[in-house]
Amino acid sequence: MGKKSFPLRLSLNIILVITILTIVLQSIVSISMHRIILTESKTTAQYMLRSTIKDIEKDLIEIQTATENASWWAYANINNEKVLYAITSSLVMHNDNIVGSAIALKDGLHNGVHWFSPYSYIDSVTGEMRQMQLGNKNYDYFSMQWYDAVVKDHRPHWSDPYYDEGGGSQLMVTYSVPIID
Repeated sequence: MGKKSFPLRLSLNIILVITILTIVLQSIVSISMHRIILTESKTTAQYMLRSTIKDIEKDLIEIQTATENASWWAYANINNEKVLYAITSSLVMHNDNIVGSAIALKDGLHNGVHWFSPYSYIDSVTGEMRQMQLGNKNYDYFSMQWYDAVVKDHRPHWSDPYYDEGGGSQLMVTYSVPIID
């Protein structure tokens, strides 16, 4: 019986050693693969983030360029209401990232009117282009950040995000450009 039990014990020991080696190797491979996948995931996420940032920067530059280019047209037609509405409509129609456009004039600048701000926007419910005279006692744009910052600094300015109650009636960020004589 002793002779038969030695080969059996040897076989069991060999199987035990192979099992332990297999478990150790699988653990090493698993840990290595986890590290590789984690590194690749971080790298892919960084590339995606950079790409998204570049896309957003491109959109912001397009908005800035369109708005700044339209400012001279508004200045040249400051008392022509039809042209001012055409400018705001054109900005919205030809720029996918612009949902609303206003020309908010200083008190009395347009034919002595206190509030005058032709506004064109995409209705957030219907998706249709709408126009309205934005300024009034319920929408005092003189006190709005997007207006006030530009008047104080005399330079273009991005507003903080806000919900535009009474204007576009949606969450937005405004890029304002001063029209300076």
